[in-house]
Amino acid sequence: MQIFVNHKANLNYEEIKRYEEKIRNLDLVVMPSICYMTLFQNGLYKLGSQDISEYKDTNMTGEINARQLKSLNVKYSLIGHSDLRNYKNVTDESVFKKLKICLDNNIIPIYCIGYKDNSDANEIISEINKVLDIIEDNNVIIAYEPKENIGVKSIDLNLINDNINIIRSHIKDKNNIKLLYGGGVNIINVEVIKKFDIDGILLSTESLNIDNLLKIYNMLKK
Repeated sequence: MQIFVNHKANLNYEEIKRYEEKIRNLDLVVMPSICYMTLFQNGLYKLGSQDISEYKDTNMTGEINARQLKSLNVKYSLIGHSDLRNYKNVTDESVFKKLKICLDNNIIPIYCIGYKDNSDANEIISEINKVLDIIEDNNVIIAYEPKENIGVKSIDLNLINDNINIIRSHIKDKNNIKLLYGGGVNIINVEVIKKFDIDGILLSTESLNIDNLLKIYNMLKK
């Protein structure tokens, strides 16, 4: 089972250096803040980006484009995370452009769904259908991360499992698509979540505590 960790805007320079040393022998995908990416070049882990520019134009202040990310050995990029959709007003049009940018540059996109409050199964499937013509036969990861579960300690595991089964059934003919779950995953519930029909998990808050990350890693890799 694959493990992806999203640091968001957490950890300072000294903390991130100690963190990197602790995960060098771990088989996971780490997505640190952009400013720390050059520190993650020495381990077994793979490197992902929390976002990617939708623009090919290099005259874009504040953007990080695909060519730059590839030069840092970035293999994955989050696309359409709920944080960006809700706080930076990222639109579907922007998300579609970023998906194409990733696929054109051999960066595996992690397309985030469940970004609306309490999305039901129909809404989740609608989010997937929006990109099926873009995905085609490319290697793509779908990350089901319900907005209401992000950063919370108690989540409805039965509802999550039901929605995962609906998603899996909907993409059953797309062998190129892998499915992750994220949102409220912790050392208490991960033993249950790992039994769901998923290919991996997306961690954020729990991954910032290196001891908890190592415990979860051992639970999933044993």
